[in-house]
Amino acid sequence: MSKIRVIICRVDDEDAEKMTEIGSYDLAEIGLGAGNNERTLDEIEQRTYEKGNVILKGLVQAQWAEIDQELARAYRQHFPPSGSNA
Repeated sequence: MSKIRVIICRVDDEDAEKMTEIGSYDLAEIGLGAGNNERTLDEIEQRTYEKGNVILKGLVQAQWAEIDQELARAYRQHFPPSGSNA
C-alpha cells in the first residue's frame, strides 16, 4: 500500500535539482469499508480540509522565515561591524 505525502522544499535558483526539504506531511490513509460511502466521503473531505490547513500553516511559516532572514540580512548591511581600534 502507498500513501500521499506533500513536501515543502526550497529550490535553488541556479540549480533546480538542488532542493532542501522544509517540511513533509503525510495524508491519512483512507479505509474504504463496507460502511456508508456518503459518510466516508464526508470524513475524507474533513480530514483533507484539516490537513490542508496544517500544510498551509507550514508553508506560510516557511515563507515568513525566508522573508525575515532576507530583511535581517539587508538591515545588517546598513550597519557594518565597527572595529574596536579607538
